[in-house]
Amino acid sequence: MTEFLKTHQLNIMLFMSGMCGILALLSLISRVLTPKRRRILTLVECAAMLLLIADRFAYRFRGDPSELGFRMVRISNFLSFFLMLFMVHEVTWHTDDQVNNDTQVHMTDAFPGWDKWTSRQKEGIDCGIILRRENDSVILRTENLGISIHSVITIRGFSGDIYAALTGDQCAITEIQITGQGKKEQAYVPD
Repeated sequence: MTEFLKTHQLNIMLFMSGMCGILALLSLISRVLTPKRRRILTLVECAAMLLLIADRFAYRFRGDPSELGFRMVRISNFLSFFLMLFMVHEVTWHTDDQVNNDTQVHMTDAFPGWDKWTSRQKEGIDCGIILRRENDSVILRTENLGISIHSVITIRGFSGDIYAALTGDQCAITEIQITGQGKKEQAYVPD
């Protein structure tokens, strides 16, 4: 199988590039998608097509000591880098009308100042986080030594499960307790 891939890698890349071109054409003439989504999907498919072509040229001219080989590898590598950034931008723009995040951060009267806040954080504190779901919104609230954070994340048309991860930079998170539906449970914390 690996010998087949080695022999036909460039042909497979050309075939997949053609498939991306066909998908771009089909998304362009689609009547099911909104005009914004049609444009975004067409641009992503065209970028994927050009990315595969650029990778094909980079592979074809790798190790070629001539001036043409030097230039083709550099141009192909630049296009690969640029097109990946472009695709990430377009996918982000695609989800822009589906997700809304409204976060508010306030200093309350209990805020002791940044020096005391930092030293208390280093000593270790207890912190509570309220995370709840209301229809297609996830609401997160916390207050930590006078810094209050309230965030509402709305995902239009979302009805699936919600997964949350607690992480920290240069800190230890211990004794996690989850309270929900009137029950108090100890969370699973891997070693």
